[in-house]
This record gives sequence, structure tokens and C-alpha cells, in this order.
Amino acid sequence: MKNKSILLVIAVLLIGLSLAGGTYAYLTMAASVTNGNYNTQTTCFNIDYNINNEGSGQDITGTLFPSSGPSGGLSGRVGLKVNASCGLNGLGTLKLHINSTTSSSLMTSASSYCQDRKTLEPISGITTESACTTAGGRWRGYGDAYCESNATLERLTTPTDSESCTSAGGTWKTGGSPLKYAVYDNNAGTGVPLSKGYIESTDINTDKVIYDNFVIDTNQKYYYIFIWIDGYLVDNAINNLPFSGKINASAEQTNIKYVYTANLYDENATGWNSVWLGQTMPNGITEYNTPALAMAALKTAGGGSTDYPFFLRHKKDDGTLWCATDGTNNYCFYQTQTECNNGVSMFGNGFSCQQSTYTNGVSESYVGFVVTPTMASANTGMTAGTYYLKGGDSGRAYNENKATLLSAFGSSNCTDYSSNFDCSVSGLNAHANSYGRVRVNDDAGSNCIVDRYGISFCDVAADGGE
Repeated sequence: MKNKSILLVIAVLLIGLSLAGGTYAYLTMAASVTNGNYNTQTTCFNIDYNINNEGSGQDITGTLFPSSGPSGGLSGRVGLKVNASCGLNGLGTLKLHINSTTSSSLMTSASSYCQDRKTLEPISGITTESACTTAGGRWRGYGDAYCESNATLERLTTPTDSESCTSAGGTWKTGGSPLKYAVYDNNAGTGVPLSKGYIESTDINTDKVIYDNFVIDTNQKYYYIFIWIDGYLVDNAINNLPFSGKINASAEQTNIKYVYTANLYDENATGWNSVWLGQTMPNGITEYNTPALAMAALKTAGGGSTDYPFFLRHKKDDGTLWCATDGTNNYCFYQTQTECNNGVSMFGNGFSCQQSTYTNGVSESYVGFVVTPTMASANTGMTAGTYYLKGGDSGRAYNENKATLLSAFGSSNCTDYSSNFDCSVSGLNAHANSYGRVRVNDDAGSNCIVDRYGISFCDVAADGGE
């Protein structure tokens, strides 16, 4: 069937925003209704505005104050869903349009100042470094080098130099725009954001993409947008300044779909009852629409008495991958022919590289795991949330996986072995390596894994499977 454009009907629900300092404003949503129609249907993606009972097209209007993270700024919720009767999925995009009435000062780091050595407060009336030294102060810049989390863009306070910053999953930075945004899957703005970035002065009067290529399906999903000023990069002069903008949502029809599984390794089954990259989902493996259903299935498979806080997630679509093949076994996880040629020797004699084109096949696999609020409160450094480690990609996602593990476990619960990164607390252990292998297990050894060859499975046996 010819792929037609869609008249989007996007369910949108936004909540009121609170700002630091007790000021309140509202983040509002305007849907981008473009892209024609789908078989004359106009109700596959419903647009249902419920923004303070005032309809659509409202601006983001409010004032911003310095804060230490996303929760101190503007925040709002966008809900998206496809009607099940349509039999299709959408690929979504969120854009932020910043109006010209937004203060450009929000995008400017503060200049240097004189800091009292005892109180760490700014000393007023001193404008030069020499005068500051004479007054017994320390000349500081709000743009002084600091460690910024690669996962969240928030400041990491423990690292004091570039090396320790890198080990903690950060980037050693100086200055930059203090106005930041992030898109999360929870209203607290915790865990690893789905997307994050900076808002620059050059973004004014433009449509800035803040999150794209996410799948919209029949499951109601909410996206929480945060806009805040990084208080570490500004002084008190950047206070109560206006921000004005608008969020636009759009989508196009796609066959991309995310599914969840809890398939158990079986050495006697064809393909070991495993999911393989570049191939269609085996008939005997059940696909679930949510992580909760996959974890419930794993619990049942384990006898029904143990909760396992991990599962598998797979991206299904049409595409091509390069495979190491001997005519019978196909390991399809290489992005390019060169990558395959460089790695095929590890499979031994008889293997060569061949490109494979698949339809409705598995293009990406992840191990997902859940840090519960109870676990987070019992282990210093942990943050509650649902997290994903991407495997079977020749290690391309290794740094991203490390950042994910640091966000979930905290640096005090993780160890960096250069090419291996391990995190562990009582009841939950996680591992990623630079070759593309990821694994999460409990203390008894039950686990879910995506190995370096793009093969994924779970095991509830005491020996952990491998």
C-alpha cells in the first residue's frame, strides 16, 4: 500500500507549570496539522486539546529564575496516541518556537565577579580582579569550568577536574548558554531524558526540534517538557526575565514499532528462542506492548513468586544490515560493509560479509530495567526510573550506556574498567562493554542480555544463563 501522508489527530494534554520563586505560568501546545490524510481517514491521530479549557494555539508565557535543574523551570505534559482501529503507527516530532519577546539575556552567561572567600557570596562594587584580591576575595566567573552530566545537562558537583568529570559520565565545560531544555517520560524530570539541549539566542524566531523520531502507537504516552536556567552559569541579575514560545507537534505514518519480550534462552530450540538483529521476530516469542507486561511474563516463567526488574525491548522496522554469514548462521549487526569486513574474522573460517534487507525485522535491541523508588531510597546515588541499555551494535552506544548507568545507579555504585562498565547494588546489577554487550541481572543470576552479536534473551536459571 502506498504510504500516504496523514492528517494528524494528536491527543494533547498539558498541565500547569510552576516556576522557582512561586511564580506560575502555563506551557501550552499548538499542533501542526499537516501532511494530508490517510485513506481519507481523519481520526487516526486525534487532536484533543484540553489546555486550561481555553483551546489551542496558546503561547508559553512566563518568567524564569535560576535553578539547579529541570524541576526549577517551566514544565508541561504532552499526551500522544493512535486510534487502534487505524492499524498504523506514527513517527513524531516536537518543536519549540521561541518568540521574539523572549529575553536574550536568558541565553547569556554572567560575567566574572568577586567572591567572598568565607561566605562565597558576591562582593558588590568590585569590578576588577586586582581590586578583588586586595579586598581578600576570589575572582570568579560564572563561566568557570565545571562538570556537566552528558545524560541530563545538569551540573555534577563532585568532579573537580576534566579526568574525574569524564569518569563520572560528564563533560568538562566552560560557559555556554544557561537556557536549557529536556524532554522526559516522567513528570519529576528524573532519570535519563529522552532528549535534551541548549536554547541559543540564534534560536529566537525559529522552530527548534527538541525531540523527534519517536514512535506514536496505540499506547497512550506522555512526554514532559522542561525549560530552565542553569543557576550555575548566571548571577542574580538573570531573574524574573520573560520567556515566550510555543510547542508544535507533528507526525508521519511509519511502520516502526517498539515491542517488549521476556523470551527465555533454550539451547534446544531453533535460534535458542532468542531475538536476532536483522531478522523477523520468531513465531514462538510473544510480543508485549508495555514493559510491565513483559516483566509479568518473566515472573510467571520464573514460577510466579519472584519479581524481575528487567526485560527486553526491540525496535521493529524495515531496513538493511551487514551480516557475517556462513550460509546457515547469520549475525547481522554491522552498519557498513567496512565494519563487517573488519570484524568477520572473529567468527572463523567460512564466514563472509553479506548485506541483508529485512521487512518488519528487528533493527535494535535493548535490555530495559527498573529502579523502584524503594530501591533508590535504599541506595545513595540511585535515581528511580526505567532505563534502557542498547546492545549488539559493535559498541557504538557504549558511552551512552555508561551515562545511562551512572544516571540510574550513581557513580558511587559503579566501576569503570575502561572497556567494561559495571554497576551494582543489592538486588540489581548491570553491565555494558565497548564491544556491544549489555546485561542486567539480580543477585541470583537471573538476567536479560543483548550479546555483542545482537542476540537477546532472558534467563531465570540460578546460573544466569551463560
